[in-house]
Amino acid sequence: YPHTIAGKIFTCFFGFSGIALLGAIIANLGSKLVSLELETVKRVQNESRKRLLRVYDMMPKVLPLARNATKGEKQTRISRKIKKQAEIFNENGDEESLPSLLLDEPMPLGITAWRAAQW
Repeated sequence: YPHTIAGKIFTCFFGFSGIALLGAIIANLGSKLVSLELETVKRVQNESRKRLLRVYDMMPKVLPLARNATKGEKQTRISRKIKKQAEIFNENGDEESLPSLLLDEPMPLGITAWRAAQW
C-alpha cells in the first residue's frame, strides 16, 4: 500500500475511476441486453400475429370442409397431413422445420399411435 501522500491520492483516484468505469460497463451491457430482449419480443409478436392472420384467412376455406366431411374423410385428411409433416421432418431433420398441425377435432387413437411410431 502507498506510503506517500501523492501515492495515496493517486490510489484514491485510481480506485474511484475503476469503480466508475466498471459501473459504466455494466450499465452499458445491461442496456444492450434489455434492448435485444425487447427486439426479440417484438419479432416473436409479429410472427405470431402473422401466423394467426393466416389461420383466420384460411377459416372460410377449412370450416365448410370440416363440417361437411364424414368421419372417414376427416381421418384420411389428418393422416395425409401427418404423412406430409413426417416427410418434411425427414428431409430437413430438425424440429423447427416441422409445421404445426392444426386439427379441427382431436386426433383419433389409431392416427395418434401411427404418429408416435413414426417419431
